[in-house]
Amino acid sequence: MSLLGNLASLVGGDIDPTQHPAGAKVMEFINQQPGGLDGLVTRFHEQGLGEIVNSWVGSGQNLPISADQVKSVLGDDGLESMAAKLGLPAGMVNELAAKFLPQLIDNATPDGTVPPQN
Repeated sequence: MSLLGNLASLVGGDIDPTQHPAGAKVMEFINQQPGGLDGLVTRFHEQGLGEIVNSWVGSGQNLPISADQVKSVLGDDGLESMAAKLGLPAGMVNELAAKFLPQLIDNATPDGTVPPQN
């Protein structure tokens, strides 16, 4: 299966993003943004999505997020930048990020707090 086909299957499948190369690339993208993970969490709060992102950072159940909500946080430029990093169309990255972000951020914050940016 091609990389594009493989990643397309992730959007609809139950794959652990922390164990997939695309998940690592998404985290790398997040860490390279201004403020890193903390900056991303702040942008979620600014867009009125604090309850969602707090569920990922906290120890409870991760709330889902829609592709449109991801777009409101990352914006077109952020999606295009992530798409370039992954080598995929921005529309697919939007769906992929909506699927991956809850578990990736949950795993990046195992003690329920956002670690300081390195």
